[in-house]
Amino acid sequence: MKTQEIIDACNLCKSSLMGGDFVPILSHFCFVGDYIYAYNDISAVVVDLDTDLHCAVKGPPLLGILNTLGKEVSLEQTDKGVCIKSGKTIMYLASLPESDMVFEFPQFDERGTTVVSLTPDIIEGLKLCCETVGENAMDKQYTGIAFSIYGSGELHIYSSDNVTVSRFISSTVITQKTGPRLFLLPAASVRQIIDMWEPDSTENQRIELDSNWAVGQFPSGAVVSKLMTEEAPDYAKVFNNVADVSWVTLPEQFSPTLKRAQVLSEGASDAIVEFELKENVLKLSIKAALGSFTDEMKLRTGPAMKGKIRPASALHAAEVGEEIALTKRCLGFKKGDYTCLVSLVEE
Repeated sequence: MKTQEIIDACNLCKSSLMGGDFVPILSHFCFVGDYIYAYNDISAVVVDLDTDLHCAVKGPPLLGILNTLGKEVSLEQTDKGVCIKSGKTIMYLASLPESDMVFEFPQFDERGTTVVSLTPDIIEGLKLCCETVGENAMDKQYTGIAFSIYGSGELHIYSSDNVTVSRFISSTVITQKTGPRLFLLPAASVRQIIDMWEPDSTENQRIELDSNWAVGQFPSGAVVSKLMTEEAPDYAKVFNNVADVSWVTLPEQFSPTLKRAQVLSEGASDAIVEFELKENVLKLSIKAALGSFTDEMKLRTGPAMKGKIRPASALHAAEVGEEIALTKRCLGFKKGDYTCLVSLVEE
């Protein structure tokens, strides 16, 4: 078979490999006849791959070896491990038996399954929300992407790192019979779903959700993830608090100004930009060890105010946004159905 076909399948699966050998099978690619998968006790990436193998091979060595071989390769399960042949090269890799595999596909009750069709706009919303998700394991509720269903099927996607908070409202109506209205998915699993999505496919790519699992279904395989058990922050309340703010066109200079601030502060996450809105002029300034600068731009909105933001937190939203809103507690950035709020630095 084509070496690249196996490499491509392994590359899709490898994000679910677990490092170390505490539970050996979790660091292995598992071959099960017509598919391959990797599972890290939270999520599994399953990819169609037709082989005669029913065993598991440690991931990094297999992928590293495949990248050194010719265009054609054969894999054979033997008593000495998996025999790999390519041209005149013959080698063996140790393997674990199929009986060591611990992952099983979840069984859904269709009566309680929520289905989210993965349209291009939802994939774009997931990508944007992944930019503002937290990474601190001590605040696990901020390390997930929340799917919240309102009314007759309107989907809101939320994320936050406790400094910025994002919301994407999908125009796609969600199919739901019964069951939960809020699902919290690990951000790593959402990124796997994004990677598996095929933009040119005409098939119904989707996420199926129940009270414990999320399963992304794709033409070439699936992403299976446990849902997080932590309680998601009250995102709806956050956005309700800014429901009546005034939005105006974001000045073109705003994003480049934050980039200059990042350069001047050498990318420090705790750098601060001071802003002041007065008489329809927004002034941004920063003082850093390398120097300082002040920039001004026209901005016709609201009463005079001033505050501080961290450029590292606001830059993504400013690069995406087309509109801006200023409040006493945050700056808001919006483009279409996507909104991002950035908390001001408290005095």
